[in-house]
Amino acid sequence: MDERIDVQAQYALFRMLKGSPAQRIEASHMLSAVKEGVLRGIYQEDQQVPAMRAQELGKWWGQILPKGTDGLCMVEPTTQPAVIVMRKGAQADKGRYDEALLGAWLQCSIGMNVPVRPYDPSAPGDPAATGPPQECHGAQQMAAALQLCEEYRASRMKRCDRNVLNPEECVEQATFVYSACQQEVRASCK
Repeated sequence: MDERIDVQAQYALFRMLKGSPAQRIEASHMLSAVKEGVLRGIYQEDQQVPAMRAQELGKWWGQILPKGTDGLCMVEPTTQPAVIVMRKGAQADKGRYDEALLGAWLQCSIGMNVPVRPYDPSAPGDPAATGPPQECHGAQQMAAALQLCEEYRASRMKRCDRNVLNPEECVEQATFVYSACQQEVRASCK
């Protein structure tokens, strides 16, 4: 929990921390980026931080997100840490919200030089509505989990093709997350 992360985003991060290895890595990086101050926070579009950022850019909060977009990373002005902005009401569809949050995170192009924070199921404050952590047992489930790592890598590479901020860094990050995903699968599957 962090005051710089909207409650709905906190639930999404909990869901991702309990999800696939790739989701856990991305959620951990988002959380670490906020804790380290390289990401200002994750907010709904009408909250103070994104509204003030919009004003700095000569807009009002209702102009932050283009129509049909549930989340984005505000990287302007470049003199300030990026801010992830999520559409108010988008959390009604949890899967769509989680995907939009991940997409916004990838737009930030924040490097992986932030620590990975593993999920601790014994830590206090774990919302029950986020479900139990995914588990992996046996060679068959390990193979399926490794396949999910590959599918995630391919999906992230497609996003890199559309990423106008820094495609080379995006490819490097996709490779890093893929490698970390494989390592986590091998370490966690019994």
